[in-house]
Amino acid sequence: MITDLTPYREDLEGLDLSDAQKLDLVNALWTIAENIFDHHLGLNHLILNTKEANNDLDSVEANVTLKHYETIA
Repeated sequence: MITDLTPYREDLEGLDLSDAQKLDLVNALWTIAENIFDHHLGLNHLILNTKEANNDLDSVEANVTLKHYETIA
């Protein structure tokens, strides 16, 4: 998280925003850039977590289906 606007002051000086808003903007842009970078490296944690969640759901569904057929047989 970026807490110092000094390196970005020149780029942000034309914007009619408070320092808090400028800090929010810089942090939002940083997060977007970081997520794009991670995505291209295959490190997108949202996608990885979604895949893990889907695998967990598939396992639960398979177990429920198997137990259903075991009770029928």
